[in-house]
Amino acid sequence: MGCDLEPLSLLRAAITHPALFWTPYADWIYTVLSTGGLLLCVWLVLRPRT
Repeated sequence: MGCDLEPLSLLRAAITHPALFWTPYADWIYTVLSTGGLLLCVWLVLRPRT
C-alpha cells in the first residue's frame, strides 16, 4: 500500500491537475498576467513606427 505523499505522486498531480495548487491569490495572478499580456499585445500592434 503506497503513500499518497510521495514526491512523484505530488509531481504527477501538479502536472495533471494544476487546480490542486490553487492559492488565494490565483485570481489576482491571473488578472495581472492576462491584463499585462493584453497590454503588451496592444502596445506591439499600436506602437509608433520609427
